[in-house]
Amino acid sequence: MSKAVLDAAAGLDLPAHAADAVYCDINGERYRSEEWGLFATRAHAALRSLQYQTFCGSIGDVGAAFGAIASIAAAQSFARGYAPGPRALVMAGSDSGTRGAMFLHDPRLEGRP
Repeated sequence: MSKAVLDAAAGLDLPAHAADAVYCDINGERYRSEEWGLFATRAHAALRSLQYQTFCGSIGDVGAAFGAIASIAAAQSFARGYAPGPRALVMAGSDSGTRGAMFLHDPRLEGRP
């Protein structure tokens, strides 16, 4: 996960452009929490805070739909004005070991990294 996040942040000036909000697919499985701990120690420059948003407690474990749902949640937080800052990180993994991450930014920041 650390590599996926750092690859996604390749064009950003970290820690100045770190994620203000994190959406991750932690769902209660032990290995996902362990992965979060390793990620947080290896790629902490990509984060402003260790707090994260997950959906398993509200709408359930959404599986492969997580990336799309989290991206929409981040975009809505920008549009509705309740995002904690202008950048969000969406990160997810599969049981097979594949990991993915993307940084999103408030569209009102167009032209800025």
